[in-house]
Amino acid sequence: MASNTSHSQTVRLPISGMSCAACVSRVETALANTDGVDASSVNLATSEATITVADGKTINSAVVSIENAGYAVADRTSNITVGGMSCAACVSRVEDALTAVSGVQSVDVNLGTNEATVRHHVLDENVLSDAIRTAGYSVSKSSETTTPNDRNLLTSRLISAAILSIAIKAVGSGDLLQNQTIQPALIALLATPVLFWCGWTFLAGFVSALRHG
Repeated sequence: MASNTSHSQTVRLPISGMSCAACVSRVETALANTDGVDASSVNLATSEATITVADGKTINSAVVSIENAGYAVADRTSNITVGGMSCAACVSRVEDALTAVSGVQSVDVNLGTNEATVRHHVLDENVLSDAIRTAGYSVSKSSETTTPNDRNLLTSRLISAAILSIAIKAVGSGDLLQNQTIQPALIALLATPVLFWCGWTFLAGFVSALRHG
């Protein structure tokens, strides 16, 4: 999340690798020694650092300081659909607006798909949407953001679903179990995590769609 004042701005950065109070102390010390960082606080419970900086360039300096201390600031990738673009000049204006946001690492705007792909450290994607609107364009759908942890979780769910599906097929065909009494119960037991853990993303989206008509 980022907020602006007349002379400074406050940004929240997601940090991975902290596990104790000593970690917090090391990150706080690294930030305190970073030029341009006016104030900082580190929260172990949320794995976030909240910093107040003088300008956008200081964000990158703060990230380098955290990494030099032995920790990582997670990259996030947001895909935002932009409305109102009609030419290369529009693409340039949107790219410039997003690049100016503190914590943005890279921007790729595609006129053909009307989509902006932004790699950044900022936790609040609304900051990105606000920058696009300020540039004179609209955001026609919410940004979809992924982190390395998100991708790892999706991969784990995919692998688990594949393994469990093979086991369900084997049990159902009688290759692993001949007992017709236990067989249905075992299939139901194996199918439960496939449905409610591996498929949770799809279930959540379905429920959300029902709620919103």
